[in-house]
Amino acid sequence: MTVRSRFRKQKGNFHAGQINRRFGQQGGFSLVEMLIVVIIVLITSAKAIPSIISAMRLAHLRGAASDFAGLLEQARIYAIRDNRYCCSNVKMSP
Repeated sequence: MTVRSRFRKQKGNFHAGQINRRFGQQGGFSLVEMLIVVIIVLITSAKAIPSIISAMRLAHLRGAASDFAGLLEQARIYAIRDNRYCCSNVKMSP
């Protein structure tokens, strides 16, 4: 039996009406299923948001500390170059 004859045989076994009757009973998701998915997404996001906010604050603090360390290094270089003390003013903002 060749591949074409197998395909024709399989193709002849199914009709469009049978396919529609087989898959036509499930039209989509029910309201309960959608509500469960929405509740799961809300719970997951409620647990994730505080950690994201704290990570953003930590990244901002690390960036500010890195900037401050760079300013101190620059002041040290100026002090060594000019052979004098160099002061730097830091303004803290909340």
